[in-house]
Amino acid sequence: GNDNVAEALRFLEEQDSSFYRIEKTFKDICVLFNDSMIEGYYGVSTYNSVLNRNLNRFVEVICPEFCTIGIDGYNDFNGIAKDVEIVSMLGIKYILSHEKIEDVPQYEHIHTIGDVHIYQNSATQGIGKFYSKTISSEQYIQIIEEEKDKLLVDTLILEETEPDYVQQQSADDSKVLFTKPKNSSVVSGEVVAKQDGYVFVAIPFEDGWSAYIDGVEVEILQANIGYSAIRVEEGKHDILFEYNTPLLKEGIVIIRSHGVSKDIYKIMEENGIECVDATCPFVKRIHKIVEKESAAGKQIIIIGNDGHPEVEGIKGWSSTPAIVVEKEAEALEFSCKSDEKICIVSQ
Repeated sequence: GNDNVAEALRFLEEQDSSFYRIEKTFKDICVLFNDSMIEGYYGVSTYNSVLNRNLNRFVEVICPEFCTIGIDGYNDFNGIAKDVEIVSMLGIKYILSHEKIEDVPQYEHIHTIGDVHIYQNSATQGIGKFYSKTISSEQYIQIIEEEKDKLLVDTLILEETEPDYVQQQSADDSKVLFTKPKNSSVVSGEVVAKQDGYVFVAIPFEDGWSAYIDGVEVEILQANIGYSAIRVEEGKHDILFEYNTPLLKEGIVIIRSHGVSKDIYKIMEENGIECVDATCPFVKRIHKIVEKESAAGKQIIIIGNDGHPEVEGIKGWSSTPAIVVEKEAEALEFSCKSDEKICIVSQ
C-alpha cells in the first residue's frame, strides 16, 4: 500500500471519532475499486458481483455516473467526486487526492502528508442526516435533471410520502451524529431533532437490518432509492442499527470433550439454544470442584497449558481469577500467603 495514505488515515482517526466515509481520487492498490477493504477505511468505491439490488437502482436513478464503466457492481468515486450533494448524502466526509482540488468550495484542505492532500467536506457530518421534507420516488423521477441533486440537500425521497407526519419546513438546526462502529454489524448514534421528521442513514436498504430508537425497535423505510431512514419525534434520541444475516439462526451447539466456561451455558440458556454436551466426565468433575472451592474463597491453581481450550473452560468456572502454572520454573516461583487457602486442579 501507499505509506502516505496509511499515515493520512491514522491522522484522520486521531482527529475524528465519529462515523464517516473516506474516498480517494486515485487507486494505489486494487484496480477493481476495493482499496478500502485492503487499507481499512470506510469508502464507497467498490466492485461487488452481487451488489444490493437497491443500490443498483440508486445508481441507475440518482447517479448513473457513479458506475464509470457501465457494468453493475463497479462503483467509482471519481464519477461523483465533484457532485457535492451525492458525496455528502453518502457520508463522505474526507477526500484524499494526489492533486489539489480547487473547484469544489465545500472541500476544505486540512493537511498534506507527502503526495496525499487531505480535504474535509464541510457539507456533511457523516452518514446520518435529519430531514423534515419528503417527496415520493415517483415524483422525484419526474423532476428535471438539473434540479434533482439540489433537491437532495433538504428533501428525503421515500417510496411513498407521508404528508401528515411532518411539517414541510427546513430542519437545518437538527443534528445527527453516529459514532465509529466497533464492528460492521452495529451502528449507533444520537439525534437532536428540533421537530418531528426523519433520520436518513447511508446504510443500504436490505433485509437483515433492524433499527432502534431509545431501545425500542422501529420500522426502517426505504429512502433515497437505495438507502435507509427512520421516523423520529422531536427531542434527543439514541439510535441504533443492527445487522443479523437473514436466515442464519442458532442451531444445535455441540460442546466438545474439553468443555467450556460457565458463561457459555448461561448464554445458551438465555437464548433457548439446544445443546449436546460432550464434555468429558472427568473435566466436568473439575468444573464442579473449581466452582465450589472458588466460591469458598480458595485461590484456584490450574496445572496445564494456558490458552488450551480445556484450561480456558476450567478458568471459566472460577468465581475469582485462576492462576495457571504451565512450566516447572513457574511452579518454583509460585508463592502465596501462609494463611491463604488454595485449590490445585490439573488439566
